[in-house]
Amino acid sequence: MCALGVALKSWHLESSSSQPDRLFLSRFLLLPTVLLFACATVPPTLTGAAPDPRFPAVGYLIGAGQSTDSQAAADAAAMGALVQRIDSRISSTFLDIESKDASGERETIKSKLYVKSEFSQARLIRVVDRGYYGGTYYALAALERSAAGRELSREYQPPARAFREAVALAQENQGNAVAFTAATRRALEAFRKLSPMGTELTALDPEAGRAFDVDRERLGTLLSLRQAVMQSISVSVTPETPTAADLAAALAKVVPALGLRLTDQSPTTTLVVSVDESWPPGLGVCVEWDATVTVDGTPMPLKTDLIGCHPKDKDLARQNLVDSLTADKLEAPLKAVLATVVPWED
Repeated sequence: MCALGVALKSWHLESSSSQPDRLFLSRFLLLPTVLLFACATVPPTLTGAAPDPRFPAVGYLIGAGQSTDSQAAADAAAMGALVQRIDSRISSTFLDIESKDASGERETIKSKLYVKSEFSQARLIRVVDRGYYGGTYYALAALERSAAGRELSREYQPPARAFREAVALAQENQGNAVAFTAATRRALEAFRKLSPMGTELTALDPEAGRAFDVDRERLGTLLSLRQAVMQSISVSVTPETPTAADLAAALAKVVPALGLRLTDQSPTTTLVVSVDESWPPGLGVCVEWDATVTVDGTPMPLKTDLIGCHPKDKDLARQNLVDSLTADKLEAPLKAVLATVVPWED
């Protein structure tokens, strides 16, 4: 028996000794009703311990909260619990994007896409039930999945449209490395913006989230196409002057390391290497090369620190520069130079 029930029973026992039996009987008959309200058990649906048939999981997400301070505090706790539950489903995840290799076999690309999402539909959460039991306020909050899905779908469409248009443009230009690379980069950037909304949409309303599933398939198709385009790219490297011969030879060794085919026979991309040599004043003798790589007729600077020094001898200073032309020093600058014609993985 709860404390209030014990107190009421004691009060009735005391009053029975000083009041007429009739008055005592009337009070005694009211006692079970008082005890019922004072000692009622909290419904398990209000604490989230049992499903509420009014809000089935297929159509709703729910959160329960309680507070000894006020009903408003219990409401806030319930809404916060629901937001936390949703955030745990959608935040910080990796998306596996399936593509096809040359043989048509499905595979999951090695570089997974990292997605960080935040719940954006908190305004749609409603407190749907409340209660006060044993000095504690209770609340149940709910989010209707379809309502959240409709809101998110409207927000999803504009970036999805930009992504789909970029994918279509890439598919149309797979024979043009420059146009294909530009469209592929646009598509990947659009998908990065799209994926947090898509992840949230799928978690809140799987039916509406099918649109994101289709867009993921589009991305897989594009990545398969990118693999084919990468395999079709061949590169030739030639020096414009004898001074650039050592740099051109070093860059030629880097090309296969970047996953490209090096060839002198009908290359899809030609690189012409030139060097402007200078001897800046300072301690000892130093030589600097200002290098330019012309990619299919478009000159681009090779941004790297090409410098060699020796205390006295120019030839040895130049040899020290040549010796510094290692793959780890040239790979990133060459990749940046080729970025307009090669659809690298970001």
